[in-house]
Amino acid sequence: MRTFAHMNMEVRMSFKIVGVKSLAELEELLCTKGEDEQILAVNLTLTSIQKFFAAFVAAVVAAFDFDGTVTAHSQFTALRNNTKTMTRAMAEEDEADAMSYFGGGILSDYGHISFIFRTVRRMLSARLDRNDFREAVTEIKPRPGAIELMQTFLPRMAGAIAIISYGLWDVIRIWTDFYAYHVVRSDAIHALKLDWKRDMLDGCQLTTVVSDGNKGHRFAVHCALNEVEPKTAIVIGDSPITDLSMLRMGIGVLLIPNTEKVLRNIKKQEAEMRADHRVGPFLAPAFMHVQAFFLSDDLTPLAKIRLGEITCD
Repeated sequence: MRTFAHMNMEVRMSFKIVGVKSLAELEELLCTKGEDEQILAVNLTLTSIQKFFAAFVAAVVAAFDFDGTVTAHSQFTALRNNTKTMTRAMAEEDEADAMSYFGGGILSDYGHISFIFRTVRRMLSARLDRNDFREAVTEIKPRPGAIELMQTFLPRMAGAIAIISYGLWDVIRIWTDFYAYHVVRSDAIHALKLDWKRDMLDGCQLTTVVSDGNKGHRFAVHCALNEVEPKTAIVIGDSPITDLSMLRMGIGVLLIPNTEKVLRNIKKQEAEMRADHRVGPFLAPAFMHVQAFFLSDDLTPLAKIRLGEITCD
């Protein structure tokens, strides 16, 4: 392995750039990484450290996943925790669905789409209104460095940032209006749109659902609108399951954080499954297609690479 080391004095964490030639080397890094380490592992079977840095800095367009990527939180858990009208039975059913998903029990497009439609049906049964969504968003804080990383694209091209999420458009729109106003345009949010009757939830727009099968398509649409080839655009996601179809098309960075294991708003079993699904059997197919793996809870180093403050020289 070739290693470059930097010290981030602001957060007192060491940042290392490492080249890995095999899945075994990446797994060893995951097992031996210290709590205060941030590691960017570049996949040398697909690129070199120098080529990755050059492409990452030169990119003018990017797409981000939402839950677990630009935020360490889960929009569905936030809604579950902040909705007074959701019964205990509904909440338990929602948790069971989440654990099945993160445990690898839902792997098909049919399963993913059915999962999110069941979630919307529970929200309808709970008679959620717009205020429930606004309150839930207050729990969904940005991951450190996420907004700064997005802002590195703004001087170059308007509309360069897309959020492509296996989630709800309305939640993400509220979030971007609050945290990333003028950074992410509403027409660059790709997620399931909800329908409203006055201020009450009234269903969803079925054809807007996003799953693993069409995240790559949405990424291609975003690139076409910005007139860039997908292979020159950055993709950052945290799931080797639902993000792989777009990660493999661009300059893909799979985020592998630790944060969710300590989130207080998620039960321990679900939190551990959320973290472990990134490093289980799904990591092997990701290694075949993803250019880099970022072992960190903080996206600030990626922003610093974009700004030329961290180099591989």
